[in-house]
Amino acid sequence: MIILRHKLQTTLLAVILLSPFAIQAQTWRDESKNSFLAIAARPPFGNLRVQLVTVTPGLTVTTAFGHSALRVTRGADLAAEDFYVDFGEYDPSMSFLWRFLRGHARFTVNILPMRSAYEAWDASGRGMFVSDLILTENEKAQLLAHIVENVGKNAEGYEYHNFKNNCVTFMRDMISNAKGKKVSLPDSAIEKKNTWRTRVLDYSNENVWLRIHEKLLFDYTTDQVRDGHTLIYLPDDLKLALETAGWVGKPVEVIRDRTFHPPKNRDIFGTVGILFMFLVLIAMLPVPALKRFQSKGIRAFAVFSGLGGLLAFLVFAVTSFDFMSHNVTWLALCPVDFALWTYKPSARWFYFAVTRLSMAILALLLTLTVVPQTLTVILAFSISFFVLFTLECWKQKQALVSNS
Repeated sequence: MIILRHKLQTTLLAVILLSPFAIQAQTWRDESKNSFLAIAARPPFGNLRVQLVTVTPGLTVTTAFGHSALRVTRGADLAAEDFYVDFGEYDPSMSFLWRFLRGHARFTVNILPMRSAYEAWDASGRGMFVSDLILTENEKAQLLAHIVENVGKNAEGYEYHNFKNNCVTFMRDMISNAKGKKVSLPDSAIEKKNTWRTRVLDYSNENVWLRIHEKLLFDYTTDQVRDGHTLIYLPDDLKLALETAGWVGKPVEVIRDRTFHPPKNRDIFGTVGILFMFLVLIAMLPVPALKRFQSKGIRAFAVFSGLGGLLAFLVFAVTSFDFMSHNVTWLALCPVDFALWTYKPSARWFYFAVTRLSMAILALLLTLTVVPQTLTVILAFSISFFVLFTLECWKQKQALVSNS
C-alpha cells in the first residue's frame, strides 16, 4: 500500500512538473498562429513573400510521397515574421496507424515559425526546396483569406484522403482560387500517366510496402482517367504544374536531401515478385523432373497468397477509403490458401482447387466488366497456379479411383 501511494505521488508530481511544458508548447503554437492571423488581416501585402515549400520523400510509408506546405514571410529569413503553414501534421502512433488503415485518419493544420519547421526537416535528413509564388497584391490577399478560412474550418483536424484531401490538394486549391484559374499538369506530363495509380508508381517502386499497397489494395477508381488538375496530389506534381503555369519562380534548395533513394526507374520489388511467381509456377509444371519441388511451390504459394489475401480482405472489409472498397484481389489471393501449407495428396484437394480456380476466374471477369482494375499479374499468377494445381489434384483423384 505504501509502495502504491508512493507511485501515485510520483506520478502526480511528474504531471505537475511537466504540465507547464505542455502548456508552454501549446502557447507557443497559439502565439505563432495568432501572430500570423494578425498579419493576414492587416494589408497592404506588397512586402509579403509567399513560397511553396516542397519536402523530398522519406523512407517510411507515410513519408514516401514527400510533403507540401506554404511559407509566408516578411522581413529576415527565419525571424519572428517567417511562418510555415502546414496542412499535413499527424500523430504517428499505433492508434493513428489503425485509424489510417481503416480510412479515418485525421490530420491537423498548424502555423509554425519557419525556423522550427526548418530545424525539424533538417533533423529528419530530408531535403527542402522553396519556390517564390508569383502573385499580385490582390492575389496575395485572396490566398491569405483562403488560408485563414481553411485554418478556421479545420481547427479540429480534417479527414485525410490519399488523393483528394491531403497537404498537396490544400495548396493546389488555395493557389488556384487565389489565381482565379485551376492549376493543371501539362499534357506532356499526363500523356502516359493519367490515372492516380500511374502517378504513384515511381514512389511505390521504391518502397515494398507501397508496392504491396498499390498492387493489392487499390481498386478501379485509381485506374480512372482524370484531368490534369485532379491528378495533382503529389508534391512534385504540384511544383511541376505551378512551374509550367509560370506561377512560381525557380526552386531553391534550402536543405540538402541526405536520405538514400533507390532508382525510380528500376522496379526492384516488382522484379523480385515476378521472379518468385515464375519459380512457383515452374515448380508446379507436370514434369517428372520437377516433382520434388512441387510441395515447396505449393507452400510458397500458401504463404504468399494467404498473407496477401488476408491483407486485401481486411482492407476490403474494414476500411472506408473509397479507392479500396471495390478491390477484388482477395478473390485471386485469399486467406483460405494458408490451408495449402498442410497439403498432402488426397482426393479432397480437388474440390478446394476447383473452388479457388472459380474464385480467381470470377475476379478476372469482374475486372473485365463492372470493376476494371490493374490486377493483370496477380490474376495471371493465381489462375495459372490453380489450373496446374487442379490438374495435379485431378490426376490424384483419378489414380485413387482406379486403385479402388
